[in-house]
This record gives sequence, structure tokens and C-alpha cells, in this order.
Amino acid sequence: MSRLYIIPGWGHLITDQPYQDLIKQVEDCYTIIPLDWDSRLDEHFVFGKNRSFKEVMDKVRSQIVEPTENDKILGFSVGASIAYKLATELPFGLALICSPSPVFGQVIASAKDFTPEQITELI
Repeated sequence: MSRLYIIPGWGHLITDQPYQDLIKQVEDCYTIIPLDWDSRLDEHFVFGKNRSFKEVMDKVRSQIVEPTENDKILGFSVGASIAYKLATELPFGLALICSPSPVFGQVIASAKDFTPEQITELI
């Protein structure tokens, strides 16, 4: 069965009701793999202050079993930016980028983790 990796948005958990509703809709089609990036670890968390984007990416990447072209990655808000970056590095069959955070655009534009082309696509 194909895997669906899900990255929640800032301040959200996979156990929150909207994510549970989504999982219920697709769990017969996919093995669901939630990816944790400690989005509730610190309410004052800002990339580059407490943890770099690279550190967040490394944490999330370490949770991914070797993806195949049958696997999908889905991210919401800031999780969408993480999903996008992972999809440029790993062979997912599809990346679903949902409602990327416009606030995060400033961080992306100044991050060294994205190419100029990727920054243009995201903001």
C-alpha cells in the first residue's frame, strides 16, 4: 500500500480533529505516516532563532522510510513548506502543498536552504 506522509501546520498536531477527519477519508487507500516537527515545542519558536530550518528538515527527514513514486507527502501551512522542500530532495510520487503560510515567505526568501527558483515557487 502507498504511504501518505502528513506534516501538520504550525501549532497543530496530527491528533487534532481536522487531521483525524482527513485520515479517516484516506486510510483505506494509504498507510498514514505522520511527520513530527515539534510545532508546539515553543510558542515563540522562529526558524533561525531556536532552531534552523535545516535542523527542522533533518528531524523530519529522519522519520521518512525510503519513499517511492507511489508515496505522497502532504503539508499544511508551514508544514507545506517543509513538504515542498522534502519533495525536491526525495522521490515522492506527489507533493500536496496546502495553504503555505504567507508569513513564512519572508523566512523562505532569506533562507539559504532554498534555491532562487524554489523561493519563487513558494512565495
